[in-house]
Amino acid sequence: MAKKPFAKIKRCAINIRNDNIFEGRIEKAMIRFFLIFICLFSTTLLPVANSSLSAIEVIDEIIVAINGSIITRSQLEENIRIVQTFETKKEGVSFQEFEKIVFYDMIDDYLVKREAEKQGLSVSTREIQGALDNLQKSTAGNDFMEILRKGNISFQGLQEKITRHLLREKLINWKVRELREKIKIEDAQVKTFFASLKGYIEGTRELDKDMVGFLSLYHRQIADEEKVLIAQIIVDNKAQAEEILEKLQDNESFSDLATQYSLGPHAKQGGEIGWFSLLEIESSLRAIIAKLREGELTEPIKINEKFYQILQIKNRSELSFDSWKQKIKDYLFHREMLKLLDSWLINLRKGSFIQIMDEDLRRQWTDYLFREMFL
Repeated sequence: MAKKPFAKIKRCAINIRNDNIFEGRIEKAMIRFFLIFICLFSTTLLPVANSSLSAIEVIDEIIVAINGSIITRSQLEENIRIVQTFETKKEGVSFQEFEKIVFYDMIDDYLVKREAEKQGLSVSTREIQGALDNLQKSTAGNDFMEILRKGNISFQGLQEKITRHLLREKLINWKVRELREKIKIEDAQVKTFFASLKGYIEGTRELDKDMVGFLSLYHRQIADEEKVLIAQIIVDNKAQAEEILEKLQDNESFSDLATQYSLGPHAKQGGEIGWFSLLEIESSLRAIIAKLREGELTEPIKINEKFYQILQIKNRSELSFDSWKQKIKDYLFHREMLKLLDSWLINLRKGSFIQIMDEDLRRQWTDYLFREMFL
């Protein structure tokens, strides 16, 4: 199943309206457990000695009430099984954390469903069938119905989840179109971001949240473009390193001196050790190398208690602002769009009535809201 679009959006603060008027209404309208009782009181149809005067079957439990809709325990459990079956679980996530993620997502689903209906958005039978067909194709030829059977997933439950997913996707696309005109990215913002990116690459700036997001998208391309061809001479004492540096400053050949003196494995190649992305180099050394132009040298650098190295930049390639301008502008636009969507979601949740019946889930939900608002 395609990843849910809200997975791309940082979950934002959700306020639960808890005024007494609404609490009183919900307590009168609902009880904590949704029970169906099948009572057998007939003493004439069964032998008296072996008869049971009554039998009680618990069918389901309401765990959340949202704007007049309910989520039951069985719906939550089936959604957990659906996600486990068709989506890739993140490494290192415990089942308890996984359950909470699915639970929060279901609450979002129901909030979005109500808003989508207000905007006249709906999902057609054809769209649902198309999503089901795509999901079936993703199972690589395995018997789809058998997968559902083994996962203890009802076809109806899967259809309902797909419908909610498609409706959510439509609502977000609708909201994006509405918000697009409110976002303006100026050239000055792009230049500032590019300077920050170069600062991180060159080891003079710490990695921040914005840079993490950008690098997650373009790390490989940046690594390919921002790189240096390095040669090195390694010796086993500082005095010799300083002597060799003097020879280099007197315009003696780096390649010849490396071949003659270097203890490194590439001495016979004139000390040339190859191309390196600046992102692959430790930040303190990166800050030294990034300042050097082609042909320039470092001072002797202590490797460990015994060895010293001198580096020369033989060649280098760098990011071009012109070639990265549009990528940065698109990224900044996307970032601002997410902020506006977050704000919209906060208002959507503020205007909703959410009551969580299950004590553990209610406590987890409250903790989640606190972290989203204040941490």
